[in-house]
Amino acid sequence: MLRLPLTDQSHIGAARREAVRLAISAGWCEEEQARLALVVTEMSVNTIRHGGGGEVLVGRRAFGTPGIEAIWMDRGHGMADPEACFRDGHSTAGTPGNGLGAVIRMSDAFDCYSQPDQGTVVLVRIDDRARNEFAPCGWAIGAVDVAKPGQDVSGDAWAVRIDGPHLSCMVVDGLGHGPAAAAAAAAAVRAFDQAPPGEPVPVLQAVHEAMRPTRGGAVAVLRADRDRRTVSFSGIGNIAGGVAGVGVRHMVSMNGTAGGAAPRLRAFDYPFAAQDVVILHSDGVSTSWSLAAYPGLVVRDPGTIAAVLLRDHGRGRDDATVLVVRDRAA
Repeated sequence: MLRLPLTDQSHIGAARREAVRLAISAGWCEEEQARLALVVTEMSVNTIRHGGGGEVLVGRRAFGTPGIEAIWMDRGHGMADPEACFRDGHSTAGTPGNGLGAVIRMSDAFDCYSQPDQGTVVLVRIDDRARNEFAPCGWAIGAVDVAKPGQDVSGDAWAVRIDGPHLSCMVVDGLGHGPAAAAAAAAAVRAFDQAPPGEPVPVLQAVHEAMRPTRGGAVAVLRADRDRRTVSFSGIGNIAGGVAGVGVRHMVSMNGTAGGAAPRLRAFDYPFAAQDVVILHSDGVSTSWSLAAYPGLVVRDPGTIAAVLLRDHGRGRDDATVLVVRDRAA
């Protein structure tokens, strides 16, 4: 995803142009481009005017609907009553107050998490409605993936695959930064996509072998079983995993380097309750987070959860990826 600053009025046009560029590259019609441009402009204005400035993440959806996702993050005053702010006519800045209501009407998905004095995260998805033939799966999936500041590409990547009542997912962190790290991550994603569906150890083994010609990295593969209410996790290196609900159950990864020296691979099983979310992230995000510090966040859109963790726990000096999964049917 592109990570763009929103601290000056000139940044609004830059964010809009990048979003429209993605839509054009995806073959969107002019009407859909215009809808996306309006949403990005309105939300970027709100972030500067009401959030005191912040940033926006923009990218094409990597899983699910053929759309574009934008996430605005700030550390401003926040909203004590976000639902009131969504109603037309509500304003805290002497304006007509129609912005958020219009954004919601033009969006195909909208989510907001805000805490007083801690800031706001708003997620919007705009679908290519002319080509949206996607049938929703039984899982809610959200992710953010950003490059190290100063880098054009991220050495992190993630992938998801649905197999009946099972969901398999992977997060990979290519060693180092830049194009070589991105090439290592891309090799991992190809191997994950091509591996027969099943338990995480054979899949991770296939990824490990595929990364041997590259500089390698850290990889974790997880398989969630809706029927058994468990997740099985296998990792090499410092990809962090956790099942978060009332508390957090951290997952165990093995020392080593995928594509290089690694121990005998093992998987560990963890209970996965209906209200829980599964979180995987690279070491560009600190492991010190706890959803207990964010009342009500666990029930928000997984993409919103991922963005909040990136905003508050991203190290800011590395590629960073957060993947969040929830059982949509629970």
